[in-house]
Amino acid sequence: MAKFIVPRADAIRTVSQRLKKQLIEEFGVAEGKITVVPIYVESRIKNYELRIKNNSEKFIFLTVGRLVPVKNINLQIEVMEEIVESLKLKVKSLRIELWIVGSGPERKNYELRITNYELGKNIKLLGRKDNLDEYYNSADAFLLTSNSEGWGLSVIEAAAHGLPIIMTDVGLAGEVIKNNESGLVIPVGDKE
Repeated sequence: MAKFIVPRADAIRTVSQRLKKQLIEEFGVAEGKITVVPIYVESRIKNYELRIKNNSEKFIFLTVGRLVPVKNINLQIEVMEEIVESLKLKVKSLRIELWIVGSGPERKNYELRITNYELGKNIKLLGRKDNLDEYYNSADAFLLTSNSEGWGLSVIEAAAHGLPIIMTDVGLAGEVIKNNESGLVIPVGDKE
């Protein structure tokens, strides 16, 4: 249906330059018909100061989003298994945790993987939360491993709370989060 409707639209609003480019390339939409209007967070939480916590006993990665395949949270679980396994041999005092905030149809699959990898002490499935401030404020870094994103509002929220960002090259990557400037941008699916 999109292939029929999109090219015939008088005007299109999108949230990123990446999506604008996709509309032009995949649907043949004239550039002049497309307006980019990014999504931003409430100004009350914009501090943009990179926050470094001094909790040397625990490092918390946070991810926020729907528990669906496109978010590729399985990649985070795989990486956590490797990190935890390597730390068992090297560092006994540091604890790494991944907090996953969100709900969705993949939750049971994630629970099974976490159990199979014996990562219950390291990965917390926290469910959907209405107020995310306490989670952003407790975390040390934010992860987004999506295969595709329109924008990535949770990344903006995390940055507004001063969290370092590690994300795949989707959504606002390149526009707001620039590799090695305002975060780390990795190729989609890359766990290195």
